[in-house]
Amino acid sequence: MEAYMIGFTYSQSIQKISRCGAILALVLVFSLISPVLGAGIAITAGDEIMKTDQLRNLTSGSGQGISVGLISSGVKHMADAQKTGDLPPVVHVLKEGKEGPPDEGTAMLEIIHDIAPNASLYFSAPGKNEKDFNNAIDSLVDAGCKVLVDDFGPLAIPYFEDGLNAAHLEEVLLKNPGVVYISAAGNNAQLHYQGTFSDVGGGFHSFNGSTGLPLDIQPGGDVGVILQWNDPFNQRVNAYSLYLFDRATGSEISISERTANGERRAYEELRYQNLGDKPVKAEIRVKKVDGSEPNQIELIFKNNNVNISEGFTVPTDSIIGQAAAPSVISVAAVPAIMAPSIEKFSSQGAVTMAYPQPAERKKPDITGLNNVDVTGVGGFQRPFTGTSAASPHIAGLIALEWSLFPQKSGSEIKSAMFQTATGLGGTGWNPTYGYGL
Repeated sequence: MEAYMIGFTYSQSIQKISRCGAILALVLVFSLISPVLGAGIAITAGDEIMKTDQLRNLTSGSGQGISVGLISSGVKHMADAQKTGDLPPVVHVLKEGKEGPPDEGTAMLEIIHDIAPNASLYFSAPGKNEKDFNNAIDSLVDAGCKVLVDDFGPLAIPYFEDGLNAAHLEEVLLKNPGVVYISAAGNNAQLHYQGTFSDVGGGFHSFNGSTGLPLDIQPGGDVGVILQWNDPFNQRVNAYSLYLFDRATGSEISISERTANGERRAYEELRYQNLGDKPVKAEIRVKKVDGSEPNQIELIFKNNNVNISEGFTVPTDSIIGQAAAPSVISVAAVPAIMAPSIEKFSSQGAVTMAYPQPAERKKPDITGLNNVDVTGVGGFQRPFTGTSAASPHIAGLIALEWSLFPQKSGSEIKSAMFQTATGLGGTGWNPTYGYGL
């Protein structure tokens, strides 16, 4: 029995070798070998759903010869996952993480190892700022990683133009055509608002006809809000102020007046924590204080124990940062435990750029699986949810396919994946699922 490959489509048949020449577009022929199984005690369901388990069984592919680099928060208890076989004995840690969940990196590496068990694994923490993150990218590329993946999602970056990380990645990928970069699309769909500024009275923006976007802040909860608008990020023309008001009393709770006080960035940010023992019924207000253009305004929230009223968030155009960069593979999320349907939190496209020229980018690019099993070492959450869980599935898939076609360029590997993805939400690309699963 032989397994043969037409394009990047896998088939299995009983054939005589002499007959294979009659198969049009035949690329490679493999004798069936003993299967290379997913690794460890916790196997992601994505391995079976994506049929990467079958691909390993039918071919010689297992990620061999491919180095995968991960940028995430930490691998503090990685040794525990190595003891159970959920990670290989050697993982190259270039920089340990100090911020964020201490074992999110461990969980992401486990998923990659399940799908491409013979790939070499590398890790670097993102650091504290954009320069640190760019250094992490460079160190992984210099170490020979062909597949890079991250779930780094800072919010204080430009939304209407590429920031330092996205711009650096474009330069790196242009110089290194043998590298593919993957990024989690983000979990901001229900934490995002975007619309054209419309004065409802007193200079305040109209949120569904009212002056504010309502939210309830539970006791101990805290809300963080970033406001941007489509002026050049570092040279704004218009100025806005950002407010948090008490809906019951109409009194002001918190305010951000950076641009009103002379800051040149098109950026406002406020934070508030409810230290009381009762919920605070609040609302976000946006006020235009200078300028005449009807700007596109964009809000992204970072909340803990806060409920935003339904109907006031806008899931579209909620992908930001390096995940929105043209050459990066941006990954949305669907659950592994039911029929594919986008997760409500999964950030959506398309991405609106205003500078250096107006553009609409087709993001996300692809969809991965989340809500999957990992070891949970270090007390990490099980199952693993979010686009942080979806993106390593795509990294593992690319490593697996690239080990079969090491002569292919990064762009060829990407194109093959997009062309063979199972369409979701219709045929072709769409702003929810990209090219599908």
